[in-house]
Amino acid sequence: MAGKAWHYWAAAGFAASLVAGWIVSERYEAARQAEDGETIECLMQRLSPEEKYRLTKLSEQDDYRPLWLAYSEVFPRCALHASQWERKRQLMFVAWSLMKIKSREF
Repeated sequence: MAGKAWHYWAAAGFAASLVAGWIVSERYEAARQAEDGETIECLMQRLSPEEKYRLTKLSEQDDYRPLWLAYSEVFPRCALHASQWERKRQLMFVAWSLMKIKSREF
């Protein structure tokens, strides 16, 4: 009987750890999405008029490498978390795409 009780407690502990892991995972994902949103907003809104003009001119070219280099200069002051450097290309692409849609300058 004592052996079975131990199995129930072990199963309950395992289930509780799975639930806790799921909750932490959900909160981490929500926090990451919020940070990414703030970084994208920074890449769109906190540009000087000269930077916007430069990015507008670079976006008109067929070669996007200079555009990515220009965004690479802006990205360090917008990144909020070290893990965003791994997603830098995606964040810059989303910011550029949204800015192209929203801004008349693009």
